[in-house]
Amino acid sequence: MPSVRRHLLPFSALSASYFAHIGFFNPYLPLWLKDRGYSLLVISLLTAVPAVTRLVGPYAWGALSDHTGERVKLLRYAATTALIVSLGLWVEAGVAWLAAVLFLMFLHTSAMMPMSEAAMAHLVSAGGAFDAKRYGRVRLWGSLGFLVTVFTAGAWFEHYGMGHFPAWTVVSMALVVGCVWWLPDLKEELHPHEQRRPLLPILRQRPVQWFFASAFFHVLAHMGVYIYFSLHLDELGYSKTVIGLMWGISVVVEIV
Repeated sequence: MPSVRRHLLPFSALSASYFAHIGFFNPYLPLWLKDRGYSLLVISLLTAVPAVTRLVGPYAWGALSDHTGERVKLLRYAATTALIVSLGLWVEAGVAWLAAVLFLMFLHTSAMMPMSEAAMAHLVSAGGAFDAKRYGRVRLWGSLGFLVTVFTAGAWFEHYGMGHFPAWTVVSMALVVGCVWWLPDLKEELHPHEQRRPLLPILRQRPVQWFFASAFFHVLAHMGVYIYFSLHLDELGYSKTVIGLMWGISVVVEIV
């Protein structure tokens, strides 16, 4: 039990640092793009790029980790690559360049949660039972990380302007990289002869179809909030500090 607790500390740190990165990046990316003079159409296209990467990224990373068992090594590669790519946000080379940077960056960060939570699930499971309470404690740190940066970044951008957005991205990604390299390098045992259930019959089940339909509309609603909520509040004249406060309220509810 103590060894499991010791191994879960890096996962808590990764959850906190990753969602701290998301906590400033998602709410303030549209405002940074607006500050750079892009139209609402271009902003919507650029902020849709991360969603595009999630159509392929999590599944590709998941399949690769299942075939190699090297979830932690893959996480280290993905986080480090995303950090290097994020340096491209400082280069002002037009919309195509920015779209490419966002695509490559999010293609690699899309590996963070699926693989880290799959690795963590093995640590909080015993005898085939999943310890939801212990998982919840680890996941709580992600909400706290989001809460801290959404407040802090709002106050920072209000005082210093949106020009420091790339620096915030690099620093927050550096924290993610540090936490990923702190993870225990545990290779999962492969089961090459394990019989796998075919996927298509599962997808044809009515409850599964309703689940995906609900997930589709849930994410669709969230995308409207992530892309336009900050822009809407900014258009109404609210300060960046207040915008951060508005985002923070929802996270407080999530924590409760």
